[in-house]
Amino acid sequence: PPRRLQWTAGPLWARSHGYTPSVSAMVSAAGRLFYICDETLTGAGPYAVSKWRLVARDAFSGLLLWKIPVPVWGSAQFSGTPDIGGGAGSVGRFTMPPNVGKRLVAVGDRVFVTLGPRAPITSLNAATGKTLEIYEETARADEILCTDGKLIVSINPQVKITPPEKTKSAAPTPAPGKHVCAIDLKTGKTAWRKGPFAPIRTTKGQDPLGRLELAAGDGRVVLLTRKTIEALDIESGKNLWRIDRPALAASAVKRVGYSAMYEYGLTVMVYRSGVVLLAQPEPDFHHTYHTTPGTLYAFDADSGKQMWKNPYGGWGHHTQHDVFVVGDDVWTHVHTIATKFGSTGAG
Repeated sequence: PPRRLQWTAGPLWARSHGYTPSVSAMVSAAGRLFYICDETLTGAGPYAVSKWRLVARDAFSGLLLWKIPVPVWGSAQFSGTPDIGGGAGSVGRFTMPPNVGKRLVAVGDRVFVTLGPRAPITSLNAATGKTLEIYEETARADEILCTDGKLIVSINPQVKITPPEKTKSAAPTPAPGKHVCAIDLKTGKTAWRKGPFAPIRTTKGQDPLGRLELAAGDGRVVLLTRKTIEALDIESGKNLWRIDRPALAASAVKRVGYSAMYEYGLTVMVYRSGVVLLAQPEPDFHHTYHTTPGTLYAFDADSGKQMWKNPYGGWGHHTQHDVFVVGDDVWTHVHTIATKFGSTGAG
C-alpha cells in the first residue's frame, strides 16, 4: 500500500464542499498527469469567479508541463441554462454530471478533451498542450472512449432544457435521445453514427440530458440506456445484441428526492476480457444517507447472457460507485448493513 507522498502541487485547498468540486477530471498516460481544475480563490465561496484550467504535470515529479484555460465549465454551465452554454444555474455540490470525468482521455502522446459543455473534442499534444485537431462533428460530446484506433463518443442532442430550479417534481424526467459515433483517428472522419438512444439520468439538476455510460473493448461498444444494455460492432456500428436492463422493484421506481437517483443514473459499467460488468444501485436494499448498496451483474460480451450477480456496497450519495478490475478479479465495497446517519431504506 502507499506509505508516503512523492510530491504535492497546488492549489492546496478546494472550494467548500457545498459548491462545485474544484477538480472534475483526472487521467494519466505515458508518465504524465492531466486534470481539469478550478484555480480560483478558494475561500470566497460562490462569489469568486471560477478559473478552470486543463493542467499537465510530470507524473513522477509533479513538475508543471503546461496549462490551458477552459473558459466555459462548472455546474452553472452544465445544468443551469436552457442551452447549456453559461449563465445563472445551480452551483451546488451535486450538480456536475456524474460522467464529467469521461470528457478527458489521455492515450500515449495525445490528450482528448471537450473544452466546454457543448464543445467538440479537441486533440492536444500531451507534451506541449498544442492543439493538433478539433473534431467538429463531435460538438456536444458527452463521453469519450479511445480504443482500437477510434474515439467512441456519445453526443448530446441540440435541444433546450429546463433549468432545474424551474421544475416542480423531484423525480427526474426522461431525457432526450443521444447518439453514439466512432471517429477514425487516422482520418479524423466519422466512421459511423447510431441513435437516438434513451439515456439514463440521475436527479434533474445533475445531468439534464442524461448519459449512456459507455464501455468498449475487443471490437465492441457497449452502452446502457434507460431500459436496455446494447452492444455494437466497433467497426460498423451494427447492433450485435440487446438485452433488457435488470429491472428494479416496483416500489423503487416510485421513490423521489435522494432516492430518485437510484433508478436512473448512478450506475457503473466496465468491460474486461469478454465480460460486461454493471453495478446498479438498488433502492430496496437497506441503505442510509451515506450508503448506497446495489447489485453487480456480469454479462457475456458475446451474447449478452447474464453470467452471475452479487451484492456490493457503495459510499457517497450522488456519487458513482467503485468497480475496479485488476487481472481477473473485480473489486467493490462490501455489502453490509449500516446503521449510522439514519436508515432510509428497507431493513
